[in-house]
Amino acid sequence: MYRIVFVSSKPASFSVLAQALQADIRIAVEWVASGEEALALIKRAAPDLMILDGNPGEPLDFALVRTIMQLNALINVVMVGRMPEKEFHESAEGMGILMQLPFQPGLPEAEALLARLTLLVKSFESEKK
Repeated sequence: MYRIVFVSSKPASFSVLAQALQADIRIAVEWVASGEEALALIKRAAPDLMILDGNPGEPLDFALVRTIMQLNALINVVMVGRMPEKEFHESAEGMGILMQLPFQPGLPEAEALLARLTLLVKSFESEKK
C-alpha cells in the first residue's frame, strides 16, 4: 500500500486528482489542512508521498519541504504552484521533489503522478533484490 497525504485546506481543488489516485487499489489517500498537521503526522507515521498545496500568487513553501526532509528524507514530495519549470527545478534541486502540479490538477496530472509513483515503486523493489 502506498500512503499519500494531501496537505491542503482546499480539498475540493484536488477532487479529480484524489479520485484518480484512489482508483488505484495500491494507494491510500489522507488529508491534513496545514503544514503543522503534516509535520505532526510524519512524526507519528510517515507517508510515502505528500502533496503540498500552494496559494496562487504566493511563493512555494520550500521551508516546509526542508523540514519534512529533516524529519524523514524518504518521504517523496509534490508541490502545487505556478513557478516556471526551469526556476522550479533550480529552486527544488537537491530536495527530492518529484514534480510540480498546477492548481486544480486534473486527469493528465493524475496519470503523470501515477506513472512516476509506479517508476519509484519499481526502482525501490529492484533495489531490495
